[in-house]
Amino acid sequence: MKYYLWLVLLINASGNPSSSPLFILISIILQGSIIIIVRPTLNIIPFIRLLLLFPAGDKEKGLQELRNAAENSIFLKAESYSILSWICIYYEDNFNAALYYSHTLFGNYPSNKAFRGEYIKNLILLKDYDEAEKIIKTSEVTDNIYFTGQIAIFNGLIQEKKYHDYSKAENYYTEGIKYMKRLGARGDDYQQYGEEALKRIGDQKEGKIPGKRKRDRNSHDGDDLIFDN
Repeated sequence: MKYYLWLVLLINASGNPSSSPLFILISIILQGSIIIIVRPTLNIIPFIRLLLLFPAGDKEKGLQELRNAAENSIFLKAESYSILSWICIYYEDNFNAALYYSHTLFGNYPSNKAFRGEYIKNLILLKDYDEAEKIIKTSEVTDNIYFTGQIAIFNGLIQEKKYHDYSKAENYYTEGIKYMKRLGARGDDYQQYGEEALKRIGDQKEGKIPGKRKRDRNSHDGDDLIFDN
């Protein structure tokens, strides 16, 4: 735990990633208890070199220490909840477990667009479209391009999966793609999701049976399951 705390504090000196919807790289040493979150403006090489200085640890102990930090710490509470939610979704495919963390973050920081977006995403992964739609409707209009693009993609999913209104879904997906294109590389993932969704709807209109795409675990925002379900 001391390694985790020290590294997170060191990296946060260059910017707090939990306040941003962009997690460019999370390097998780699964056999150890060291977790690093790196922003795109940081040079990762020094941190990789730093990792080599530490011995291997215990994965379960490291996760338990993260849970302890989430429940009991003061300064790293939000950071720990965010990381645990990320691990549950993208490394363990445990969306129900992730919901506890994403819902807690949303409840504690309702004005944080990153946490709100992650909570909505978590609900959609669980196919709880009613609650996701409810949270979307209570979200304020914002000049945050990334969040606005996210909401458009989420609305597209709800129209497609819940209402089967493919025309509205296409409009939302197109809108989301437009916003994400404005962000360059930062919006690549959601732009790709929107484009794949449009292709999927096009295939359905032509009577084609969409193939199941293999999930890419190397994607930092690996929501393949949202779009393939």
